[in-house]
Amino acid sequence: MAKKDFYEVLGLPKSASLDEIKKAYRVLARKHHPDIDKSAGAAAQFKEISDAYQVLSSPEKRKAYDQFGHEAFDQNGNHAGPRGNPFGGGFGSYSPGGGSGNAGFDFADFQDPFSIFEQFFAGASSGRGRAKSGGDDLYFEITLDFKDAIFGISKNVSIDKQTLCPVCLGSGAEKGSKVETCTQCQGKGQVERVQNSIFGQIMTAAVCPTCQGTGQKITHPCPKCTGAGRIKETIHQDIKIPAGVGDGDTV
Repeated sequence: MAKKDFYEVLGLPKSASLDEIKKAYRVLARKHHPDIDKSAGAAAQFKEISDAYQVLSSPEKRKAYDQFGHEAFDQNGNHAGPRGNPFGGGFGSYSPGGGSGNAGFDFADFQDPFSIFEQFFAGASSGRGRAKSGGDDLYFEITLDFKDAIFGISKNVSIDKQTLCPVCLGSGAEKGSKVETCTQCQGKGQVERVQNSIFGQIMTAAVCPTCQGTGQKITHPCPKCTGAGRIKETIHQDIKIPAGVGDGDTV
């Protein structure tokens, strides 16, 4: 069964603004939510409304939908491009030893050149010192009641974060103890090595396995952070959920 046009589902023209899309979604969601609408097809209709809102409320997804229609998305509603390929073409895979995508070349003992470049740039961008490394983005899944999703709400979440050790101030060493220079990397935080590739010999840099990139050797670790330079701390943060969010939306 062919899917209905998303604009038709929300009762809107293709020129509708984002505010008009949100308003139409709120009205239809209230009307056809399975907790309110007890008719046989309410659940399917509510899902159809939610799917339409999820696509049309996102500028990127809406642009893809306007250009390719329902073919721009896979069965899960993820942006996949027309027939699953937004670029309309494929790329051959790299396979050492004569596999598909490398035109039959046998690289024998040579390492994948792309992995060498990745190691090189990864090593070049590695920071020295514990306090310089950034953390990953945090992600929380929050389940909302229907009323909260329609009108918006603030949710309090607990976040575990790494903070500077108040005893050693990030050095990782016990107060008064001596911090020595790492003998393997000579304080650089990186070790260099030469690898063979199809382009010849390439020198790459990697994080020193002895000092973990700090360039230092700690003889007596700080008892508070056990040499890490940071301690775990839990904080609480209020997250404001805007009105009219749909299933799978990211704030």
